[in-house]
Amino acid sequence: MRHWLAEIDFSDVPMITPSSGDPPACLSDISKVVCNWACDKCAGDDVVECPDQNVWGLTFDGGPTEATPGLLTFLDEQKVKATFFLSGANVVQYPEIIVAEVRWTEKAILEATGLCVRYIRPPNGNVDNRVRSVLKKLGYTVVDWGGDTFDSDDSKTSEMSNDAVKARFQKTIQLYASQTANNIKGFISREHDLTKENVEVAKA
Repeated sequence: MRHWLAEIDFSDVPMITPSSGDPPACLSDISKVVCNWACDKCAGDDVVECPDQNVWGLTFDGGPTEATPGLLTFLDEQKVKATFFLSGANVVQYPEIIVAEVRWTEKAILEATGLCVRYIRPPNGNVDNRVRSVLKKLGYTVVDWGGDTFDSDDSKTSEMSNDAVKARFQKTIQLYASQTANNIKGFISREHDLTKENVEVAKA
């Protein structure tokens, strides 16, 4: 891990107090200097939309889990492509831990698939300018999603029925479709492959 840290100059990383909790609590002094996606939907230079109109960026967070293979099979059968943001230790409290988590996850993905990844989504969208700065130094681009409207809330299946999750997303699609005349770009949605229930919602 020391050689990973030695690769990075932390001197110009913004000094921002890390938020704590699970999910992390928002700081009371949210500002443009902090630019926190989870708290105030400040995206900085993160990717938050698809460049072309009528393009849907389908993304899944939290895996891989035992539910993931079923989802992969379904997407393959439907000839649908999606982006999966795989979970490491879900710890972003300190830059040193960020580096270790990213590099170990990167190594695991490379060994399992032979592929290098260059896009990342911090857990729960908890990214601020401190985290962005470190991730850029590691060669990553942060990908958020289109905001609360495009978050399926499927991780709350214990609180919401599958039908409620589907209805929420159908409203999102209708809202997007009603705005396409305004030359808006494509959207990125956020779903999960944490549980079989999440996968069932995705298939519906």
